[in-house]
Amino acid sequence: MALKVLLDTNFLLIPAQFKVDVFEEIRELVHGEYELVVPKMVLFELMRLAAGRGKHSGAARLALRMVEEKKVRVEEAGGKADDWLLEQGRGGAVVCTNDAGLIKLLRENNVKCIRLRGKSQLGFA
Repeated sequence: MALKVLLDTNFLLIPAQFKVDVFEEIRELVHGEYELVVPKMVLFELMRLAAGRGKHSGAARLALRMVEEKKVRVEEAGGKADDWLLEQGRGGAVVCTNDAGLIKLLRENNVKCIRLRGKSQLGFA
């Protein structure tokens, strides 16, 4: 069975903001078979950001295009994204995020987490 690698909103903004190929970096970090997954509420948040004119709108449009091109599976999920990511992580999934509060929560629950390090590469938190 493939390992679930979950992507959250701010993680998907990294390629536009820091010019880091998160998909290639994940491939190098995760050994074995894995499946990239994004919860539906993250997709909705990206759509909301992409529709606006704020500083993250272009990054969100790129993120949506990458989700489609990389064939990231969208999974139905209810409630808050952070709660769902934590729950899935407790079940053995790896969570990809750059949210400091979520990273702290994941560490406290012994959940594997991938984050941006030094604004140039990914690593396990």
